[in-house]
Amino acid sequence: RSCNVFYYNLIYKIGMKKWKEYATLFGFGKKTGIDLSNEAKGLIPDEQYYIKRYGKNWPKSIMASLAIGQGEVSVDPIQLAQFTAIVANNGDSFQPHLLKGYIDEQTNKYVEVKPKPIHINIKKEVWDVVKRGMFLVVNGKGTAASSRIPGIVMAGKTGTAQNPHGDDNALFIGFAPFDNPQIAFSIIVENVGFGAAYAAPIAKKLVETYLRSKLPKNVV
Repeated sequence: RSCNVFYYNLIYKIGMKKWKEYATLFGFGKKTGIDLSNEAKGLIPDEQYYIKRYGKNWPKSIMASLAIGQGEVSVDPIQLAQFTAIVANNGDSFQPHLLKGYIDEQTNKYVEVKPKPIHINIKKEVWDVVKRGMFLVVNGKGTAASSRIPGIVMAGKTGTAQNPHGDDNALFIGFAPFDNPQIAFSIIVENVGFGAAYAAPIAKKLVETYLRSKLPKNVV
């Protein structure tokens, strides 16, 4: 009952070039520009990558692994959180950042840091389909049903990253509330197994704690 088969078929239908175009559009394979040192850009390979590695007759079966985010695909938690925020807001978001402002050494004045806006122009019905799927992962018969929060509707997607060096890594991305997103997240727990069993429960506590703190004291 895995959804992997859908993506296996999809990447062969749209092709490697289109797959990389949209992965890059959503911020994968390049730095987000967050104000942290040593940020890695990750890797979204293309056909030239495999030609250089295997020659012109590189095995096309590799594409199936790429379609489900495995193989040579490399992303980090910040990229996943940025991607999730973009989806939650129908293509509108901001470059992730930590710094609110700083004191200019020359003028001794406070300078506010304004993050760069992000806009991806895709039809609303496409966003709706993706978000509906993420809604059902948590609120339908999906893999993260155990992460439901009473009074807060969350949407998400679990993942399990196979690890050749040990146990699998657990992943869960998502946002909440579903109808008025206030928080987007990506959770990665290394060497523990399935995302539904480990990463999703952490996300549940994270989201509940954050959103409850925003409510008036007499409502909590």
